Amino acid sequence: MRKKYPTDLSKREWSRIEKHFRVSYKKGGRPPKYSKCEILNAILYVLRTGCQWRNLPHDFPLWKAVHEQFRRWKKQRIFEKVNYDITKYSRSKMGRSEEPSACIVDSQSVKITEKGGSKVMMGAKKVNGRKRHIITDTQGFVLGCYVGAASENDRDGVKMVLDDMKEKYSNIKKMWADMGYQGKDLKTHIEEEHGIDIEIVKRPPCRFWVHKDTPPELLPQRDPGFAVQPRRWVVERTFAWINRNRRLSKEYDLLTTSTESFIYLAMSKVMLSREYA
Repeated sequence: MRKKYPTDLSKREWSRIEKHFRVSYKKGGRPPKYSKCEILNAILYVLRTGCQWRNLPHDFPLWKAVHEQFRRWKKQRIFEKVNYDITKYSRSKMGRSEEPSACIVDSQSVKITEKGGSKVMMGAKKVNGRKRHIITDTQGFVLGCYVGAASENDRDGVKMVLDDMKEKYSNIKKMWADMGYQGKDLKTHIEEEHGIDIEIVKRPPCRFWVHKDTPPELLPQRDPGFAVQPRRWVVERTFAWINRNRRLSKEYDLLTTSTESFIYLAMSKVMLSREYA
């Protein structure tokens, strides 16, 4: 028996998600050398500490086996399925419907490392890296995510996320977003394709801008620090939960699908810890 790490799953947590990792082996095949729980604990260690696969502690399974299993689960979208299952369970435990009817969308620009794939500069924020687009419910649970170039427009990113989660969440009728998602084309597209009404949460105006031949225009207030915005603070809190994991503090992975899998896994661990604390 190895010593227990803070990132390890408890017996109750593992029993809740074990069904997603069961594999039916052909008769006569060699039994697996490592348990699925131990491999998942090793992946959670990488997620939390941010260490390289090769630098996994020796009391975990061999790093090559852990990395190969991570790749298989990623291709099978196991982490996404686990997040979907725990989200429904957590919502029902809170007395809410399993299927959310409202959501919040936002994006986050993250710097990329030397080996983290192609580098693209985002003009406004001067961030050389990638952009993470996530959609959460009103509790902050991740419903869908998409990782793309930092130069990619927010309006294009939300379309990718909605298309991916269309079959899973069909009851969503309301969406809140910041001013980066305003525009008639996007509003019309989301209403026609997904039946969702998008509402832009704007900052309270405090200044006027006087044009030469038009009436004065009220401009948004510019505060020097962070100000909590209605509804949108929920998704900002979710980003804070995700960024507690060092693997997600920057873009370390070459493939964007790996980052998406880590996001789903990080959110699943948050919900499991809350339910079985």
